[in-house]
Amino acid sequence: MIERMVKQNAMMDGTTVPIWIEQEPGASGKNTIDHYVRMVLQGYSARGDKVTGKKIQRANPFAAQVQAGNVKLVRGVWNKAFLDEAELFPDGAHDDMIDAASGAFAKLTLNQGTLLASEAKLLRERMEQEKQIT
Repeated sequence: MIERMVKQNAMMDGTTVPIWIEQEPGASGKNTIDHYVRMVLQGYSARGDKVTGKKIQRANPFAAQVQAGNVKLVRGVWNKAFLDEAELFPDGAHDDMIDAASGAFAKLTLNQGTLLASEAKLLRERMEQEKQIT
């Protein structure tokens, strides 16, 4: 089921959108990435991301942008769960959504804290098509 959802999202995004999958430590993490890249996401720009440091440290740059008012949520059924998790982070029972959001933020800001121009243009075009940008 998860593999099917990942593949569907990749298909909707297209082959020009990079896909980063957090690689857990050890052999199982390496095997998982290998499986997704070779079997689930063939033809897409998919790769593993070996993260370092504690989750709270990785979340700090994203949290700073949230506090500055630079992060918006697209309205959806997931908003309440995301905000509930965020309010309890890092002491809540779950942290997957915040970890994913901070990881995505890190990838979008690879160029010294600024959104890469090509990624920003692609994101803007996609959001304008979906009428999610104000």
